[in-house]
Parts: sequence; C-alpha cells; structure tokens
Amino acid sequence: MASRAEQMDNVQIAISDTNEFLQDFPSCFEVGSDSKLHHQMGKVNVFSHKQNFFADAYPEVLKVENVETFALLKQRLLFLPIYMHVHLERHRRSGNTRIITHGDYVIMVNTKQPDIQAQLREKLDEAEMLMREGKRFAVEFNFGPVLREWFQSRFDGNWGSYYARNSNFCITNFHQRSKWCGMPVCWILCLPVCLVVAPLHCAYRGLMSDDSTLTIRSGVTYVKGTTPAQRNEIRQLVRAAYIQGLSQNLNTQAEDRLQYEQAYNQMPAPPPSYTGQPAGKQSEAPPEYSAVVQQQNFPNGDDEMLRNVI
Repeated sequence: MASRAEQMDNVQIAISDTNEFLQDFPSCFEVGSDSKLHHQMGKVNVFSHKQNFFADAYPEVLKVENVETFALLKQRLLFLPIYMHVHLERHRRSGNTRIITHGDYVIMVNTKQPDIQAQLREKLDEAEMLMREGKRFAVEFNFGPVLREWFQSRFDGNWGSYYARNSNFCITNFHQRSKWCGMPVCWILCLPVCLVVAPLHCAYRGLMSDDSTLTIRSGVTYVKGTTPAQRNEIRQLVRAAYIQGLSQNLNTQAEDRLQYEQAYNQMPAPPPSYTGQPAGKQSEAPPEYSAVVQQQNFPNGDDEMLRNVI
C-alpha cells in the first residue's frame, strides 16, 4: 500500500475537511494539553490567522528584521510544506432567504512540487533583492482564488458568491498594507471618509514600500482521511499476514511441543488455575498444546514496522 507521502508527491495543494484531518494527521503534528495541534518546526511551516486550531503557528503577518532571517525563511518556504486552516463559504439567495454553506478545512501546500516552488521562488527572490537593497516591501501570498474555485466545483448549481477566509499570509520588513484601502469599491461604499483617506493611504504606500501580491495558481486535490476504526482494520489485516508468515516458518510439531513445554516449566509463577504451592507447579502437566499461533502483542519494533507499512 502506498504511503501518504508517496500519494502526495504530485499534489500541489491538498485539502481535507478539518474533522477528517484530525482523524489521521501527519506524524509531525501532535495534540497538546491545550487541545491544539503542535508541530515539529523542522518539518513543516504553519500559518494561522488565529491560534484556536494550530498552536505555535506563524501569524498572518510575518515581519522579518534582516537579510539573514529572510534567507532562512525563504529556504523553509521553498522546501518544507505549508499548512493552513481555512474557512470556505458559499452565499446564495432563494427568494428572500439568504443561504450560507460553509466549512473548515486544512490545506497543505506542497512546496517541492515544481510549479508551486517556481511561483514561490520568483516572488521570494524579488523580496530578497529589495531587502538587500535596503528597501521596504510587503508580499502577500494569496491562496483564496484557487480554493474558491475548488469549493465552487463541489456544487452542481455553482451560482452564488464564494469566499475563502484565512487563506493568505504576508511577509514584510515594514507592515501589511490596508486591504480595504486597496479596493476602490470600498471607497464608494464607505463615503465620504474612505474617498479621502484611501487614495492618501495608497499614495503613502507607493512612496514607502514596494507592495505586491502572489496569487497562487495550482490544482487543488481533496484528500479524504481514514477513521481510527478503518486504520485499525487495516492494521489487523497486516498483523494476520505477519502471523501467517511466522507460522509458515515454524519447526515440526514435535519440536514446537517441546519448546512449548519447556517455556511452560520455566514460568516463574503458577498458572491461574493452580491452587497448590508455587514450588509444585512443575509437577502439573502443561495445558493442552495447540499448534495454532495465537494473536499476541508484538514488541515495539514490530508495531513500528506495521505503522510504517500502512
């Protein structure tokens, strides 16, 4: 059976329902005492707008102070997967009723996938050059459009308005630009203040910082998790095959019987049914011998082998 890592090699962005992700999350995550997911810093990057799901995550706005810090961050983003916890919504009207369909998802961005890595590298190289030149910058990494397209594809009648929340992050050596000031439609909706303030803010940002946005272009693949019961069923099947392999390598029944009786006689305590003195245990015949290999608890090494198989 192919491992999860092998299955994900060609995936650009993987998305899973939050509940299914929690049933079978990668080994680099663990649930802490705070009931949040903690991750191994050297294996994954995690960005989160809030700290209610992923603990110890990078915030929405990640500020870098010097070229050395940026260079390390750049290497992490290019060679370690990125995880984010996003919220997707669909709004539509039926008569006078507004219907909202929504869900929470975990996405994994496969940064080693060539198309994804090329997009990230181009934008990160530009930002690094600006920083080395002593200039200010703010780069927005936006996964919202591809996630909205994927969410829309899940509905037969795909008309409606689609939103992807918590699906972006910003890297800057200055500070993040205001989102609403960059949307002219807001200038009109929020008259008269925005019509005055927003153009001034845009002019200020143009003078003080080199702002840009990378809208990620990629395919999105839904990854369905397995329940603990399903994983246990698979593990039992593997155990059965393992036991069968052991039984095929057993010696003759006579040798097995001898080994069984010797093991019984060497037991330090009497059997549960024995009512006499412990010293007299060896006088009793051992229980009836069976050549059938009973299911047993394997050593930790075997359990580790089974986990690696599935």
